[in-house]
Order: sequence, then structure tokens, then C-alpha cells
Amino acid sequence: MNVKEMIAWLETQPQDAIVEVVCTESYSGSWTVERNATTEKFDVIKHAELYDWTNNKFVKPNDPHYNKKVLTLGYSD
Repeated sequence: MNVKEMIAWLETQPQDAIVEVVCTESYSGSWTVERNATTEKFDVIKHAELYDWTNNKFVKPNDPHYNKKVLTLGYSD
């Protein structure tokens, strides 16, 4: 996906969503910020998820995702 395609795809997403970029490391299961380039092409089907936490009774007011939409971009191995 190139920048132009990414922008067009982002325009289809809720514009008030918070964007998080993450990757998981299979040996530890921890979440880290992805800082290294990858040779795999970004695929919104495999590497993006929109979570809508608005009006979710299980997300409490002290949670950073409380009453928010979160667009998570990243990789897991």
C-alpha cells in the first residue's frame, strides 16, 4: 500500500478515531511500537482493526480507551 492508497483508506475510517501502531513479539507476547521498516506490504485486512469503545460498559472512565474509537495498525507474528 502506498501513501495515496493509505490516505484514501483512512478517509473511510471514523475521523475521530485514535490511531495506535503496535506489533507483537511471539516469544514474549508484549506490545511494542514498531520502529523498523518491514518488507511486507501493509494490508488493511491483515494489519488493521477498528475498536469502538464508545458506550462499552466494560471500559471504565479511568481507561485511556474510555468512550473512544481506536484504529490499531500493526503486525503480529
